[in-house]
Amino acid sequence: KRSRINYSFKSLTSRGHYTLVGLFVYSIVIIWIGGRTMLKMKRIYEDVEKHDHFRVLVDRIWPRGVSKEDAQLDEWKKGIAPSDKVRKSYDHDPDKFDEFKKDYLNELKNNKDSDDFVDLIKKQLKKGNVTLLYGAKDKNHNQAIVLMDYLASRGVTEAKSWE
Repeated sequence: KRSRINYSFKSLTSRGHYTLVGLFVYSIVIIWIGGRTMLKMKRIYEDVEKHDHFRVLVDRIWPRGVSKEDAQLDEWKKGIAPSDKVRKSYDHDPDKFDEFKKDYLNELKNNKDSDDFVDLIKKQLKKGNVTLLYGAKDKNHNQAIVLMDYLASRGVTEAKSWE
């Protein structure tokens, strides 16, 4: 007899391919059944979810229209965010993202707060999920994506984009 979880997931993928909804359900099931933790990223404007667990804002500037109460942050790591110079030269232009990524990674390598940030993330992942929050509208070109790559390069194996 099949379990309800297997049946539900199979019905979402019955055509031989994975749907975004199916992958989302599958990810939640893994967390629930396997106890596996995730490092993920999402816009701070999205709803707070129970499985966000440890929520850390990685923007230098507080996002417009979000109260500190509504954000439900555990940490705000301004010091790990891109400098004003790098942020302003990028100006949210996707064509400049590769240059932004290079400059920001260089900043992270020379940032005195980077080691502490990596240690914090590793420590929190032992307790549960960690969610990196950002304010940018573009989900494919922002500092959280660069931070995920940086964390992966520093041995944080949970650093994957789940968007």
